[in-house]
Amino acid sequence: MMNMALNHPIGEKSAAGTSTQSQNRTAGSAPPMATIKAMQERLGWQVIQIYGLTETSPFLTVSKVKSHMGNLSADEKPPVQTRTGYPMLGIEVRVLTKTAKTSPLMAIKLGKLIARANVVMRGYWRDEAATDNAMGDGWFHSGDMATLDNEGYIEIVDRKKDLIISGGENISSNRSRRSIVQTPSSA
Repeated sequence: MMNMALNHPIGEKSAAGTSTQSQNRTAGSAPPMATIKAMQERLGWQVIQIYGLTETSPFLTVSKVKSHMGNLSADEKPPVQTRTGYPMLGIEVRVLTKTAKTSPLMAIKLGKLIARANVVMRGYWRDEAATDNAMGDGWFHSGDMATLDNEGYIEIVDRKKDLIISGGENISSNRSRRSIVQTPSSA
């Protein structure tokens, strides 16, 4: 949809006449940084990335630039906006490593993403084994591998099982843990 808006012949003309800034919320994989920049520069639309799973209906995180980061330059904001985001109100999210559970503001290079909140499911329908596997300790284990920076921004970098599900198909991930893009806090 964002590409359609960017490539529409009247897109820039109609955006130039607007006096208020529009917000474009997107879920799923974060759009490329170039798309976010183009939406904001050419159309004046703020892009906000949101992350959630079926088990955490509707969402867990939002990737808005935090208010105290408002003085970031136009080039510094899109890298923040392409991250998975920070927890929404009432959501607890952690990134676990093999060695310890972490606090939300402790930078982590790579770990398992877990969450708990009133939006997280209680269990899978008639599947106690799957429920115990996903919820055994009171936290929902998403199966996503993530990094966490000092600002509390999470970035999904892979699946624990190295699988990507697309249209009901399981696809092996091409990303190895050695090739994970470093976040500013882990660089």
